[in-house]
Amino acid sequence: MNRIFIFFIMVLCASCNQASKTEKVPKKKLKKYNYEVYELPNELKEISGICFINDSTIAAIEDETGTLYFYNIFEKKVIRKETFAKNSDYEDITRNGNSLFIVESNGNIYEIADYNASQLSVK
Repeated sequence: MNRIFIFFIMVLCASCNQASKTEKVPKKKLKKYNYEVYELPNELKEISGICFINDSTIAAIEDETGTLYFYNIFEKKVIRKETFAKNSDYEDITRNGNSLFIVESNGNIYEIADYNASQLSVK
């Protein structure tokens, strides 16, 4: 039994040592990232999730009110605001084609089948 335990510890230590070696990357080999910072208006202060709809528009959910915002990052304005659900704790949003999916803190997932429609259909 002791030999198995010692062997397990040796394998564990060897794998930890190997992992630390692979994590160290010389600074000169790190990729440089291009990014831009967009300041959002106070109206969007409590958003908890965003996703890009296209090159100029993001969809964002307000953390507690079930509000969905569409914000044009170049015009710097909210171009559409919709209520998709009741007050709760919403965590994130993602897009797949013309559908948006919003996750609530309790695990519920809301689907908006066509976010371009004049009336949102939420499941």
